[in-house]
Amino acid sequence: MKKALYYFAILSVAFFLASCSDDDDGVQQTVATFGIIESDVYFEAPGGTGQIKVKHSDDYTAFSTHPEWCHIAKNGDLIVVRVDGHNGLPSRTAVVKVTSQGQTIEVPVTQQGSIVAFPSDVEIERNPAESTIVEITANTGYSVAVPDGYGWVTISHVNDELTITATNNPSALPRRAQIRFTSDTGVVSYMSILQKGGTDQEIYNMLLGTWTASYLDVDRVAQTATVTLAQKAAGNYQEFTVSGLTSDSFTPTLYYRRNGRTFFAARELLGSYIIFPVYSVMVGGGYVTWDSSVIYQAYADTDGTDVELAFGDAASWKYPVEGYVFGLFASFGPSGWLGSLDVFYELTLTKGRP
Repeated sequence: MKKALYYFAILSVAFFLASCSDDDDGVQQTVATFGIIESDVYFEAPGGTGQIKVKHSDDYTAFSTHPEWCHIAKNGDLIVVRVDGHNGLPSRTAVVKVTSQGQTIEVPVTQQGSIVAFPSDVEIERNPAESTIVEITANTGYSVAVPDGYGWVTISHVNDELTITATNNPSALPRRAQIRFTSDTGVVSYMSILQKGGTDQEIYNMLLGTWTASYLDVDRVAQTATVTLAQKAAGNYQEFTVSGLTSDSFTPTLYYRRNGRTFFAARELLGSYIIFPVYSVMVGGGYVTWDSSVIYQAYADTDGTDVELAFGDAASWKYPVEGYVFGLFASFGPSGWLGSLDVFYELTLTKGRP
């Protein structure tokens, strides 16, 4: 434990006691001293024990301004100071107040904050030719581990240098892992490892095919359906058609972006029901919107054994987007809301990871 040694000048308190004899033959003088000789009370985050050495001729008292973490005990001319571990980031200070002969001396007790610093995100190539080395900065002890479920990542840790080794990614889909850091003061934090996948076209092709849809219907009853994502047009690697969400076989469009984000278009003409146009629209906060700027989006979760698209609010409307609706209208535009043919609340698409 790194400690700084503080020296305090001795505060001398002189008491002059004069007593006169019957024949005034002299004056008797007594000098008493009180002060701090030295102090060893600067602590790093894990805490520890230090001491304050007191010079005194009379008894003295001492107390800590923060006894919940800065504990003191008198032992003769020593005050033993014990400081608990600190898991906060800022440093903290307590004061030990020592009093004798009507005088008080304040001794600051300072403790550093707990720091284990590392990059929050580390990117690794799909087929890494070598391990990745990450530097760690810390003022407290810590341990590093890879949680269960990420067998494709191994680590070694020596002298604040973390070596990360990943196997080749057999899938075109990117994958993530986490590395857990636990400081000696009890703080747990994580580093995210992202291993790259394939090209736009490779990823797009993997998303084609059959998915299981789960959702809540208009009565908030859980339902499931089998849907199929197909390529909308040859050479187009950003749009899918989605069939199977409704018995009337309307096929809305699902858009894909390279960063792994997918979303339904907020407003799209799907076709006609009898003579009435049907549009895909959003519902939220008790309102239906056919504003083309409102979207209902999902982020592709590829971390587990399945690929999951869980749709939700894209923060693009003043009301929280709750669901995706096939809306029936009186005329094109759309205008003249007549109601919904199908409602899909909390829509999630799931398929096995290729």
